[in-house]
Amino acid sequence: LGAGITCTGGGQVDTTVENRKLGKTGTTKFNIADTAYSLAAPTTWANPMTISTSTSPTWCALEGVAGYFFPEGASNLQAQFTSDSGSWKTINPTDSDSAIYTDYYLKLLFKHGANPTAAKYAYVILPNRTVSSVKAYAANPDVTILSNTEPTSTTPGIQAVKSQILGVVAANFWAKTSGPDNGGTADIITVSKQCSVIVKETYNTISVGVADPTQSNTGTITVTLNGRASIATLSAESGVTVTGNNPITLSVNVNGSKGKSFNASFSTSPAPVITSNLNMVGVTGSPLSYQIASDASGVTYGATGLPRGLSVNTTTGAITGTPTESGTYTATVSATNGSGRTGYATLTIQVGANLSNLSSTFGASTTWVCPANVTAVQVECWGAGGAGGSAYKPVSGNAFGGGGAGGSYAKKNSVSVVPGTSYTISIGAGGVSAISPSLTTVSGGDSWFGSGSVASCLAKGGAGGQTVISSGSSIVGNGGVGSTAGSVGDLFFAGGNGLVGQGSPTNTGGGGGGSAGISSVGGSATSYVGATAVNGGGAGGNGKDSTGNGNGSQGGSPGGGGGGARGSSVGSQTLGGTGGAGQVVLTVVGMAKVPQTITFGLDPATAKVGDAARTLIATSSSGLPVTLTSSDSRIATITSGNTLNIVGAGAATLTATQTGDGNYEAAMPVSVSLIVSASSGTTFASWSGNEAVTSDLVSRYAFGAASKSSAPEKITSSITATTLSLTAVVRTDDPKLVITPKSVSSLSGTWSATDPLISVVNAADQTGLGTGLVRKVYSVERGVDSKRFLKLEAVYTP
Repeated sequence: LGAGITCTGGGQVDTTVENRKLGKTGTTKFNIADTAYSLAAPTTWANPMTISTSTSPTWCALEGVAGYFFPEGASNLQAQFTSDSGSWKTINPTDSDSAIYTDYYLKLLFKHGANPTAAKYAYVILPNRTVSSVKAYAANPDVTILSNTEPTSTTPGIQAVKSQILGVVAANFWAKTSGPDNGGTADIITVSKQCSVIVKETYNTISVGVADPTQSNTGTITVTLNGRASIATLSAESGVTVTGNNPITLSVNVNGSKGKSFNASFSTSPAPVITSNLNMVGVTGSPLSYQIASDASGVTYGATGLPRGLSVNTTTGAITGTPTESGTYTATVSATNGSGRTGYATLTIQVGANLSNLSSTFGASTTWVCPANVTAVQVECWGAGGAGGSAYKPVSGNAFGGGGAGGSYAKKNSVSVVPGTSYTISIGAGGVSAISPSLTTVSGGDSWFGSGSVASCLAKGGAGGQTVISSGSSIVGNGGVGSTAGSVGDLFFAGGNGLVGQGSPTNTGGGGGGSAGISSVGGSATSYVGATAVNGGGAGGNGKDSTGNGNGSQGGSPGGGGGGARGSSVGSQTLGGTGGAGQVVLTVVGMAKVPQTITFGLDPATAKVGDAARTLIATSSSGLPVTLTSSDSRIATITSGNTLNIVGAGAATLTATQTGDGNYEAAMPVSVSLIVSASSGTTFASWSGNEAVTSDLVSRYAFGAASKSSAPEKITSSITATTLSLTAVVRTDDPKLVITPKSVSSLSGTWSATDPLISVVNAADQTGLGTGLVRKVYSVERGVDSKRFLKLEAVYTP
């Protein structure tokens, strides 16, 4: 990486990034961001050509040479296509070649303008990268600029960069414009004087190199690696004295060193190891969640190079968000322990425009580790093609091998998979023809996907064409017959048949059958020419034509049958074509829903009867609406979704729920206990004589009201042929209160509590009552065809 500060003032200032020889012939292709230039030399080079950038590109690429990444953008970038002349002797006065050479160059430069003030530049050179690779790097760079400042009277100038993937920090510390202290700090490095320092960390070591590029410092330079402690010193060159282990501190004697580098290395406590799944997938416009995990506790997390729309929580290690652009991204995830050691890993993120874009094709057997977030895959398998029949003519006559059959196709619509779990992908090998007993066959191998050795989806390989050993004239072998027998899945198509070897009149080997396609059986050969491939399948190989001895040709991929051989020379052995190899394609059809949490608080979680309605705030991390409920509508109710209404005194539980949707899991419900007390002056208490005892208050108090302002539960009545009953909630915890049931047969008579007999029992239903209240049933017997009245009388004596 190149970085620096231009000079200040002094007219026009340019900083040259590259001056690259191109040559006089051919066409040069150059890209600035997504704008491509194609220049045909030498006519284009007749006059210098300048391409200025009106925007601020972050990259450019010169085909076949290199790419350049500009971390801070390059609004002042210019690309000049120009010629230049010079001699080797100009570069090296001792060179014997003084001839003048002229050639053609690309010159990249930052044009800072006239009299710039503290103009900066920075660039990363990317050798031997393609245009697409440079563009991808610019989207996910692995280099961070820590500092790019010029010296002032109070602070030194520092140019420092860091590569997380390499574990490297490199810094140049320049002198202040005044003052004796010219040290400084960049990331973990602190120095006492101007110098150059590079530090590299591995899992359990740290190495440091120190040099004095000014070649003018005298005495020693102190270098401290902040937050880094050593277990032991592994090496320290002469001139390096280790003066501290926690943090690691060096004293480097640079006196007379002439810019020499001084090196030391140390063993350190291990950095955390990232243990989470290092592959995940996502879909643009759909929420995504991934958890960074490590083998250490108490760590902080980081992630760089994430797709747009995703971010990391450095405390929890959760990567969340909604990706906005499809593509394959290489991110760097990290975990840092309390000792300052950081472990890194590369996380590959494949983002598709939809699930069907999240597809991988396998042409060789392998172990597949299920990416994070994937819960189900569609599996498509193609069996390998059968071998074409070989031909051998030991004495006389001709031999014509049959064509091999194409492999079958099997599809399993959905196979449940577990992220991080390994699965088997077995790709069938095409049948290989060999001279073997006459009329034998060599089938293609099966292709399958499954757990361990158990196949969830399997496509059978195609049958081989028959080998022919001729003992007479025009002996032919049969072609292989396509079949799905033994396949495993939800949908099957057979491979096409190979053609029988053809004697008179064509005298050719049989053509191979094509493999099955994604929606049809494979084509069968009808001549020595192999069957044409159907959609998704492979073509059959050609049988040997009628001209002399010859082998059949190989079947196409995936799963085409091999063509049959033709034997026409005594003692000759000709081989049928090898069948095309099988194939497995996995497409994501199910992704894990993103977990969500609810934030719900009630501050305070108390209230009084008579309080005004209040608005509750409950949100979900998904942004989906939250539902609020109250456990007791006599204490509190919730209306309009989030309005809390206080109804009566007591305790109620308010619960927030979110049931999720197609993208999010249901959230864990969050509950808050609400305590409602009666308002001052509204609760009943024993009257002390200084408050009027009215019949209305006594009625409310006696018959179950919670407060002076609330109404008691309604008294209900029932009547049968023999009994009249009243059911009422009555207060039983105040000795100053007496409740008496009385009866009379005529309203003009005298109410009596004993005549006729009155009974009192507790009701079976005692739900919803406050302290000191009981629901009772008062009954009186009544004679046949007589009237009877019943009342409850409450007397309160202060």
